[in-house]
Amino acid sequence: MTFAVPIFFIDLMVLAGFWSLALFSSRFWPYWATGWQLVGLLIHIQRMMFDDILEKPYGLLSMYIAYPILLVILIASLRSGGAVRIQRIHATAK
Repeated sequence: MTFAVPIFFIDLMVLAGFWSLALFSSRFWPYWATGWQLVGLLIHIQRMMFDDILEKPYGLLSMYIAYPILLVILIASLRSGGAVRIQRIHATAK
């Protein structure tokens, strides 16, 4: 259980970062990333509360929770890049 505590605090700081992004953003992806990060944080809390949770499934679950967050950021960056190109096209057409 000792390895869960430093990872918990790192994930807590990442959650605070995503949350602050969500508060000051008008985009959808910070809300999705904050939600997935909260799920990851709750996994750590559950592991710290119950010692009988096996370490291997806990490790895999806490590792694989990052993929949806990365997917949301990837989709947001691709959509944002497309929006910038469309704005440039419209600006040059006027």
